[in-house]
Amino acid sequence: MSGDRASGYVTEIEYTGGFYPELGPVRLGFAAQAAGLGGPDPGLPFTYLELGCGQGRSTALHAASLPHGRFFAADLNPAHIRNARALSESAGLANVTWLERSFAELLDEDLPDLDFITLQGVYSWISAENRRHVAELVRRRLKPDGLVYLSYNALPGWTAAAPLRRLMADHAALGTGPLEGRIRDAVGFADALRDAGARYFQRNPAAASRLDQIAEKSPAYLAHEYFNRDWTLFYFADVAAEMAEAGLGFAGSAHLMDRVEALTIPAAARPALAGIHDPIFRETAKDFITGQPFRRDVFVRPGARPAPDPILALVTPREACPGRVAVPAGDFRMDGAVHGTVLDTLAGEPQPLSSLLALPALAERGHGMRLDAVMTLAGLDLIGPALPRAGLPGRLASTRRFNAAMLDRQRAGLESSVHLASPVLGTGVEVNLLEGLTLSAWRDGAGDPARFVWNVLAGRGQRLVKDGRTLESEAGNLTEIAERIEAFAAERLLVLSQLGVAE
Repeated sequence: MSGDRASGYVTEIEYTGGFYPELGPVRLGFAAQAAGLGGPDPGLPFTYLELGCGQGRSTALHAASLPHGRFFAADLNPAHIRNARALSESAGLANVTWLERSFAELLDEDLPDLDFITLQGVYSWISAENRRHVAELVRRRLKPDGLVYLSYNALPGWTAAAPLRRLMADHAALGTGPLEGRIRDAVGFADALRDAGARYFQRNPAAASRLDQIAEKSPAYLAHEYFNRDWTLFYFADVAAEMAEAGLGFAGSAHLMDRVEALTIPAAARPALAGIHDPIFRETAKDFITGQPFRRDVFVRPGARPAPDPILALVTPREACPGRVAVPAGDFRMDGAVHGTVLDTLAGEPQPLSSLLALPALAERGHGMRLDAVMTLAGLDLIGPALPRAGLPGRLASTRRFNAAMLDRQRAGLESSVHLASPVLGTGVEVNLLEGLTLSAWRDGAGDPARFVWNVLAGRGQRLVKDGRTLESEAGNLTEIAERIEAFAAERLLVLSQLGVAE
């Protein structure tokens, strides 16, 4: 599948160009701060390295929203680095260095000491030797109070479906021809076994369900997810031990919902956790309760920097915030006096965490309960960590350039939904195709935004769907587009403006 330099990692097929908010310095800093730890202050100058950056979408967006940071991003695939550089140039980014390097080669690279080192979807897919290179890079380059982010396939969540991956990988390894064709054949073979009544699928419905999901994915995704030579599943405790050898301690999950047990742990299982005080074993027990298949962990190197007071902002329109929501733990009901008060406060402007915890509606509760109330809203993506106002003009200028480039890509048909950079949050905000084209229409001063959007869609042969029915006529599409633009302007535009994404 690849040469020696790639160490068994797929290089002949490019990976998809996704954006991952967990890679953001503001999110990572908040993850450590919420755990009562120190860590870098993403509002001040910092250094950042992403290992295995793929198409570079996350690094580029975060570099645009945090121009005071100095970013480095490395990937072995030459096409990935070319594409990342092209996006960086079109967005006018001057604070990113793109490196076509293996992990071993990075050990000899002239890098500065780093505040952040991140790996998204890499750790489970590289060899033990390369994991040792990562650990050595952390030992050499990570500053005291520096943060490391790792995501990986986890046990026991992957237990039932792991043999399915082995079946497909072995089938593909015996085939000939381009990898994309071998992937299709391997998936087809697994599907044929299921249809023939193979007992593995009968006894493991999770594997059958995953095979259905696999059939819907692109070869680019499947190649990197399932068909690398190395594919390791980890118990959390083993990853924590590897990081401890590099001098790092666990700071919590960068996926904020995973930090709130009221959202992820069913009520009947919570008493079993009550007596567990060891943080490592507690995470292991939680993974058994939830069946967590993919972890997104933050580790910190102890230092002496005081933890800054995080700032939080509303990221969902206040009127769209639900009173009740379905979560992995079951049906969660908001406490209007507590959660509603926090949301109402943030509807005005971003606030420091300390100010939210001091609100009269929260003040009489213990610190842990107050923090849980705020973290619950963050875990539900109703609020999110933000940046101080200092430096906002520079961030706004940088994000405008990046967002213009992304909207141009969307208008040209290179993207569907896109993530735009927020100078307030320091991360990305997703806008769908119609929203993005509407923002382009307003930016370009189009007299009739609905006509602008329709002309783009019609040029691609696209039509809107309403109530399950495709709208074929121009008049019907224009009417529906105008209604959706009106709803967008009424329901979401204010928040996007407050976040610096729309003007």
